[in-house]
Amino acid sequence: MTAFWVILGDWGYVLAAALFTALAIIASRRPADAPAHIPLVIALAVTALWALYVVAGRAVGGGPGLSGGVTETARNGAWLTVAWLLLRGKRAAMPQGARPVFVALIAALVCQLCLDLFLSEAKSPAVPSLPLFEAAWLLRAAVAAGAIFLLQGLYADRNRNGGDGGAGWLGCALTVMWAYEFNHYLIVWLSDGQLLGIGQMRGLVMAAIAPLIMLGTGERERRPIGVSRRIAYRTAAIAIGALYAVMLLVMIVLIRALDDPTAQMVQLGAVFALSVIALILLPSAAFRAWLRVEIAKHLFTHRYDYRQEWMRFAEAMSGGDGASELAPRRAARAVANAVSAPAALLMLRGDDGALMPEADWNWPESLVPDHRIDAALAESWQANGWIADLAVPDDPVTTRLPRWITADPNAWAIVPLIHGGRLMGAVLLTRPPGRAAMDWEDLDMLRVAARHLALTLSEQHHQRANAEAQRFDEFNRRFAFILHDIKNMVSQMSLLAANAERHAENPAFRADMVLTLKETAGRMNDLIARLARPDQPRGGEGEVCDLALVARSVAGQGPARERAILTGEPSLRVRGDAPALAQAIGHLVQNALDATPADGSPVRLHLAREEDEARLSIIDRGSGMSAAFLREGLFQPFTSTKATGFGLGAHEARSIVTGMGGQLTVTSREGEGTQFTLSLPLIADNAAMDETDSRTRGRKAG
Repeated sequence: MTAFWVILGDWGYVLAAALFTALAIIASRRPADAPAHIPLVIALAVTALWALYVVAGRAVGGGPGLSGGVTETARNGAWLTVAWLLLRGKRAAMPQGARPVFVALIAALVCQLCLDLFLSEAKSPAVPSLPLFEAAWLLRAAVAAGAIFLLQGLYADRNRNGGDGGAGWLGCALTVMWAYEFNHYLIVWLSDGQLLGIGQMRGLVMAAIAPLIMLGTGERERRPIGVSRRIAYRTAAIAIGALYAVMLLVMIVLIRALDDPTAQMVQLGAVFALSVIALILLPSAAFRAWLRVEIAKHLFTHRYDYRQEWMRFAEAMSGGDGASELAPRRAARAVANAVSAPAALLMLRGDDGALMPEADWNWPESLVPDHRIDAALAESWQANGWIADLAVPDDPVTTRLPRWITADPNAWAIVPLIHGGRLMGAVLLTRPPGRAAMDWEDLDMLRVAARHLALTLSEQHHQRANAEAQRFDEFNRRFAFILHDIKNMVSQMSLLAANAERHAENPAFRADMVLTLKETAGRMNDLIARLARPDQPRGGEGEVCDLALVARSVAGQGPARERAILTGEPSLRVRGDAPALAQAIGHLVQNALDATPADGSPVRLHLAREEDEARLSIIDRGSGMSAAFLREGLFQPFTSTKATGFGLGAHEARSIVTGMGGQLTVTSREGEGTQFTLSLPLIADNAAMDETDSRTRGRKAG
């Protein structure tokens, strides 16, 4: 044995002594009512003493010892007692045969102690005392094997009866310790004490299991520690790779050691076969899937890590995994990845009730138009919600599926997407590598994924329906405003036609009729322009305009020429769209004229300057409005006090004014009249002149 390994082994004993001394101090400070408190402290302290004794014997004797003598026997007895107390717990019923095994191990340790005391004077196994040493080695190997057997029985019984996870760490640590002891003493016994190297590393082994003992004997209210599936899969992959490398190395060493050509050919053939097998299996998706299934089956309670799978599914659905795919394709991929299916086809329900292909992920066959599921099967599917297992020929859903699905050897399952009792679609999956029929875990995973996907599809369906309804609502609203303007023009033309029969010979009337026709034509042209640009918003800041000039033009048109008067400021400059502003004022003036008898008081338009605001008040002495109508109906579309009114004039007027940054207020009393006040931000005269001049210079430059 080289000096390096001897030094490494000595430092391993020193490290083990330090770790177990620290653990003994920590354990001694815990509550005295903890399970096996005193035996645990004793076991930790004796283990530390054993490690110090072995390294001290190495320093005094000059070579590695074969055993730890009395201290090692005491260590084994102490840990055997701790394991018995902790794994047995408080249960009166023990596994069959456990108590006799424990008693036999204690008796063997007593015999071992006698041998240790008798052989304590012997420095090495000399020829006269060799049989006694061999008996001691064989007895230690037997004790280690019996202790492992007892641990296995106690731990298995504790698991069946709901034991805690901490005892598992302790059982694992003690199993490693006694398994190493068994191999050490068995090799020493077989070699008559010549092979000592493995024993020198026992200190490192004890140092390695110290953290496991700490986990197994710590506080029970801590969170359980478990190995993740990803770590298990990667560890298994590394172990397989390491095993392959070791086997290959052994083959190469044997080839070099053998001189027989036939034996060398056999070894070369074995190396070649091993290489071919590795090249076939390691890149194989089926082999990796089989390995995952076997690891999950034997190491975990459930085959799926539901938390991890749910996070991965949600990330794929949201597009957070970085894949640049359309939403339907992401949905198909998310469901397929949940059960490791290599391909998926998403089908959505059409207007006729049948299921039609919407998107695919890695689907082996191109989408053909006749690939569909009829409405009758979709209806029955909606009623029962069964997941069809295509590996079961007599499945009630499978027997009714179309031939293009049942004839596909890769088809594995078809999952309905149901939300709120309504079938939204279905997902067809291909068979995962190394899998046959589905089990209950596959069904549970697919049900959860299908519910989430169905909810997402339902929300998208409602969003599309709402968007379509909003488009129709916008169209109806725009048409209602246009109809309102047409109604006003038709009323004006009807009045003009009625008066023309009586006053056609009057030159003044003819002049007024021509002017009215021009105004109506202009308003119709403006209406046509608005229809040609439906997306152009009304109002907005626009350019600088004169509110007084706009009000004067409205007051000089149509019936307002005879029944409206304009008073107040001669000029009030504001920023806005002059045609839209004229439209708003025209609505308010028309409402005032409709509310006032033809022979009543005229409608008054009063312009005023209030600090930094320009105000236009439209005042009538008509029928007025009630407080309830002012509060609830005035500015609501399609609500009017007039029998033939649309209820859109005041609504559109306020929309235009607020779009220009202004405000429209109203006061009214029934039987007394109404006053609308339009307020807009006032622009200083010098600023308005500067902007007008710059706009004029720009036109000249152009």
